[in-house]
Amino acid sequence: MRLNFTKRSRLVGVLILALLLLGFGFYYASTQNEHRAAIQAIRDAGGRFGYDYENYNNPQGLAPHTWVPPWLQRLIGPEWKDMFHQVDYVIFEGGESPTDETMAAISKLPKITLLVLWGNRTVTSQGYAHIGSLKNLTLLSIQATSLDDTGMLHLKDLKKLQHLQLCNTQITDQSAPILKNLPALKELWLDDTKISKPAARDIEKALPKTMVTY
Repeated sequence: MRLNFTKRSRLVGVLILALLLLGFGFYYASTQNEHRAAIQAIRDAGGRFGYDYENYNNPQGLAPHTWVPPWLQRLIGPEWKDMFHQVDYVIFEGGESPTDETMAAISKLPKITLLVLWGNRTVTSQGYAHIGSLKNLTLLSIQATSLDDTGMLHLKDLKKLQHLQLCNTQITDQSAPILKNLPALKELWLDDTKISKPAARDIEKALPKTMVTY
C-alpha cells in the first residue's frame, strides 16, 4: 500500500513538473516573440539598438563582456543574444520614421535604460504613453520632437530618470510640476522649450542637485 502511494506521489510530482515546464515554455516563447517583433519594428523604422553587455559608444564592436561562450553562440546561432541578454538601449537620431506603433513595440522591452528620439514629429501623445511604461529608463532624449504637455503627463512615473533632454519641444510651464517630481534627475535640458525662465528657476530650486539648462 505504501509502495503504491509512493508511486502515485511520484507520478503527481512528475505531472506537476511537466506542467510547470510547459507553462514556462509557453511564457518564454511568447516573450521571445514580443522581443523579436520589437527589434524588427526598430529596424523597420531605421533605428538602432544594443544589448546590456554592449558599449553604447561602440554598438557595432565585439562583445567583450558577454558571459556566453563562443561555442554556445555558434551552437544557438544569432538568437543567442535574445536568449541570454536584454535590449538595453534604442536610438533614433533623426531621419528615421518611428511611429506610435514603433513605441508600442518598444514598450515590450521593459529593461531598456536609454532611449533617444531626436527630430521626430510623428510620435504623438499615444506613443509617449508607451514610452511612459519603460520604468527602467535612466536616460531619455526627445529633442526636437512634438512632445507637449499632454505627452509629458505620460512620463511622470519615470522615477529612475537621471538624464532628461527636452530641448526644442512644445512643453510649457504646465509641465513644471512633473519635472519637479523626478527625484533621480542629475541633468535636465530645457533649451528652446516654452517653459518660462521663472518656471525653470522654480524647477532648479525644487531639484537643487540637478543641473538645469534653459
